[in-house]
Amino acid sequence: MSKLWDFITSRFSEKPKKHSVIPLIHEEYKIDYEQLDYLEWISSSKLSFQQNLIYQAYIDTLTNQNNNSDISFSMQNTFSGFRITPNASIKEKLDFLHLQKYIAQTTKALGYIVQMSEIRTREINGEIQTIYNIYMKPSHRFKVEMPVDQRFGNIQIELSIKQDSIEYLRAKTMVYQDRNYKDPLDFGEWVAEVFKSKT
Repeated sequence: MSKLWDFITSRFSEKPKKHSVIPLIHEEYKIDYEQLDYLEWISSSKLSFQQNLIYQAYIDTLTNQNNNSDISFSMQNTFSGFRITPNASIKEKLDFLHLQKYIAQTTKALGYIVQMSEIRTREINGEIQTIYNIYMKPSHRFKVEMPVDQRFGNIQIELSIKQDSIEYLRAKTMVYQDRNYKDPLDFGEWVAEVFKSKT
C-alpha cells in the first residue's frame, strides 16, 4: 500500500514540463491604400506584369494547359479560388503584401466592403507563422430585395508568412446556392476585373 501511495504522490508532485509555445496573437489588420510604397507599386510595371502572369495562368487552367505549379486555380460549385507561392516572377515579401492589398482594393471597387481584417500569429513546430486575412462581402446596397444579389459571393484573401518568408497568397469566393440568393456572377469575371491588365 505504501508503494502505491508513494507512486501516486510522486505523479502529482511532478513539476509540469515546460513547452516553448508562443500563444496566438490576434490583432486588427489596418489596410492603408494611401501608403507611399504601395502607391508607387501599383503605378509601376510590376503590377501589370504580375497581373498578366496570373491571368494567363487562369486562362491556361480553363484549357487544362496550366503548367505553372506556383499559380494554381480551382473552380467548384460553391467556391472557387487561386493560390500563389513564391516563384521566379513573384517572390518578394513586399510584392505579396501589395498584391493582397491590390486584390482587396479592386474588389472593393466592385461593390464590396471589408467585413473583417485581421493578423494572426502562432507557433507551429517551432516556426512562427503570421497570417494576414481580409474577409469581404457585398455592400449592404445589394441586400435591399429578395432574392439577395450576392455578386461573386463572399471573398477571403489570405497571405501566410512563415519565419519571415512568404508561404502562399490565396483567395477564394464562396457562394450560396439557395432560393434566398440570386445566382452568383461568374468567378472568371472577378478574375478578369482584378488581373486583366488595363494597360
